[in-house]
Amino acid sequence: MGLYVSGHPLDEHREKLEKREMTIARIKSLAAELAVVVAGIVEEVRPVVTKRGDQMAFLKIADFSGMIEIVIFPKIFTEFKNMLVKEKCIAVKGRTSERNGEKSIIAEKVKEL
Repeated sequence: MGLYVSGHPLDEHREKLEKREMTIARIKSLAAELAVVVAGIVEEVRPVVTKRGDQMAFLKIADFSGMIEIVIFPKIFTEFKNMLVKEKCIAVKGRTSERNGEKSIIAEKVKEL
């Protein structure tokens, strides 16, 4: 249903997130190929198998300002797959990208909040 009975999982990180200048809404207004760090909750995980048989994933993460897609290529997926779980609060370091008119982030590192 998309409702949280005992509070939103990001509430315990709200103070830290609100101090950050880089929000998802701000990232969507930036040019492609810029280094960014964004934090939020994993809303969706869509694993994919590449033509070479490697696993990668597309995530949707959200903060208090919006939602953005994160592309996790196979090498990064293998290294951080235990953190790529729905409703986990994470920070992602990566580069902005634009595909089909939509902003996304190509992940380089993932850290649990």
